[in-house]
Formats: sequence, C-alpha cells, structure tokens
Amino acid sequence: MKYYIIFQPSIKSIGGEEMYTRNKIISAHEQGYTPIVIHENKGSRIFVEELRPFLKNYSILFKLPPSVFPKIILRRVIHKMLSWIPDYNEGECIIESHEVTGAEWAELLAAHIKAKHLAYMLLEHHCLNEYQYRFFKYKYDRKELVGITSETVPQMFEPYIPNIEGYFLKAYCNNTLADIDFDEKLKVGQADYTIGTIGRTNKEYVQPMLKAVIEFILQHKEKYFNFIYVGGAQDKDSEKNVIKKLSNIPNLKFYFTGLIYPIPIGLVKQMDVCLASSGSCMISDNCGIPTIAIDGNDYKGIGIFQKTCVHSLFRGENEPAIELEHLLNEVLIDKKFHKEDKTIFFEPDFTEHWAFVQKMSDKREYYDVRKIKYSFRNEVLWVAIREYLGNRSYLLITSVLERIRNLYSNIFKNNGKDKK
Repeated sequence: MKYYIIFQPSIKSIGGEEMYTRNKIISAHEQGYTPIVIHENKGSRIFVEELRPFLKNYSILFKLPPSVFPKIILRRVIHKMLSWIPDYNEGECIIESHEVTGAEWAELLAAHIKAKHLAYMLLEHHCLNEYQYRFFKYKYDRKELVGITSETVPQMFEPYIPNIEGYFLKAYCNNTLADIDFDEKLKVGQADYTIGTIGRTNKEYVQPMLKAVIEFILQHKEKYFNFIYVGGAQDKDSEKNVIKKLSNIPNLKFYFTGLIYPIPIGLVKQMDVCLASSGSCMISDNCGIPTIAIDGNDYKGIGIFQKTCVHSLFRGENEPAIELEHLLNEVLIDKKFHKEDKTIFFEPDFTEHWAFVQKMSDKREYYDVRKIKYSFRNEVLWVAIREYLGNRSYLLITSVLERIRNLYSNIFKNNGKDKK
C-alpha cells in the first residue's frame, strides 16, 4: 500500500496543527494515499473526528529523540511503527513531520521503508543545538525542509547561518467555522463594545495581549465592554490564568468557551474587533470582523489583517510594530474600520504542497539521526520503563525507590543523633 504518514505531536486537542493534519489526510486520500497519523498521545480528548482512527498509533518514546535510546529499543519502536503501515510499498510512501523531535523519528522510519520525508515545521519558533542543526541543514540542502512562513527556516538557522532563504508552504487550518447554534451562556449582553480573541490560551502572545486589552479597557472606564475568548488548552493552568486575569474588571463582562470545535459563526459575529495571530486571523476576518494581527516575535500589532497588513504571524520588512492599544483605539473609538456583512467558508487547496513533494529528490538518502547528541540520557530509562512495562509497573518501581530513599534518609538521621 502507498501511505502518507504524518508525525504529529497531538491529535487529542484542537488548534492549528490538528486542523491542518485533518485537512492534509483528507487531501492525501484524494491523491490516492492511505493516510496514517503517528503521535505522542498528548492531551485527553478527540475533537476532530477524522483523527480518531489513529488514536492507538503512538509511543511515549516519541517525546524523546531516537538517538538517546539503545539499538534494541529503536528496533522495537520501528517494529511498532511498521505494524501501523502493513503491506507498505517500499519507495512509494511519503512521510511528513511537524516538529524537531518528530522529524528525527520520521527520518528513522523513512530510511527503513525508503520513503520521501518532508520536514514541515508548523511551530513559530525552533531552537536547535549544533547536532540538530546539522540534520536540518542536510534536509534543507535536499529541499526537504519547509516552514509555515518565509521566516520559519531562517529563524531556525539564525545562530548558525545568517540570511538564509527559507522555503515555505501555507498551513491550511482555517476551515473551523460552522453555521451552528451555541450555548446561551456565550451570547453576550448589552455593552458599548465587544472585543474577542481566537486561539489557545497557552500561546506566548496571550499574556502580553491581555495586558494591552486590560489597559485599553481601564483607559475607558466610562464604557462597558464584553470580552469573548474563543479557545482554551489542554494545559488547564493557562486557562485559569486567563480567567483570573479577566474576571474582576468592573467595566468588563468575560465569556470563555474553552477548547471548541467547530466554531459557531454567530459566536464570532458578536465581536466588534478580534485580536489573533497566525491562522486564527483568517477565521475572524472570514466573518467580517476587523482583526488585529499579532506578531509572533514581539507580540505587538502588525496591523488590521487584510486592511493595513497581509501578514498574520511575522510582520514584513516595512511593517513597524504597533501598540495593540493604538489599534483597538483605531477600530473601536475612531471607527476607522467597521464590521462587514460577509461569511467566507474556506476550502483548503494543497496544490502547492503536492507540487513541492513531487519535486523532492527520488534519490533515497537519509541522515543517521542516531548521531544527534543530547544531554538528558538519565530521563530515557524511566520513559522506556513506562512504555514497555506499563504505567502500573512504573509507579510501583518509583514508589519502591522512594521508600528506599526515605529509609536511607532516616538511617542517616538516626546515626547523626547517636553520634551526638
């Protein structure tokens, strides 16, 4: 069989990565491939039903890179991965990976089944050590490394090679809207203005964004505001931080959805302005809402998406940083930008993706990822125990070791008292 295999950190959540993966496996199927998703089993709940068939395709070993494990463990992991792709056609499969560690495991599998491997970096930022850099430079030289913007790959290589050109492909993940009803508790009450945001609560720009929004609201104490937060996180601490920050402002009523999919159009259309970054900008813009795009590096405003700027993740060369309070003022107070009566339903088009893959070299050569060095081998034993002996055995062993440690600690304490 001809497989399209995606290494994705999580399928049990909802965000840009999960939506992109959902869209890509549908496109892969249309291209004649059997899609398979391999993941780390992060999260607790499936939101995207198209990802449910791949629930069991995981290993917690994927949380660590392959080079920290002995060969016997790597052979077992490869055997496990092969069980998810029975009857594969050697040389006809394609593998796509989305982050640094996953790319290393993907390269290992690609070498075993003679597959093409596209390392497609979906995250905004990546920090590489020297050994990781050598691997990704190898992928870059073979035109097998792309980012989600033209800045992604240059930022990866910045400490090692300045001013390198980056290949990039658009990550289609914005088709999350649906014309469905939503909870009465999320239907906003009377207010002068309704501000909103769309995105996960654990994104790095969120806290600076909320600080700017709160400062703007407090500058206009004579006005009453609604704030709708569309999104959440598996990380409940980040949700609690957002709720705590926005819950005790006298002239603000706060509405929080938590993780949600699909996003009701009517929910978004309640907003007078939306603050967002990356693909989330497209969601509110498709509902006709003036959208403030936030830069993923400095967390300042880029501009009003599709009105004064075209970028939504990293600003262009001629786009200065703008304070978010200033942009909120332009939309709400000065009324320079208005809501539009439109709803656009987005359909992903992966034509460029397939063209890029088609141009990748047919010469099957692979990097030996076992040469990539790391400094945390002491963590490996415990991950391996948990994977192969089970969680119960892991807890039993750690419990016994804790008792032994406490026993020795008490013995030393008593010896100290006896000497006195």
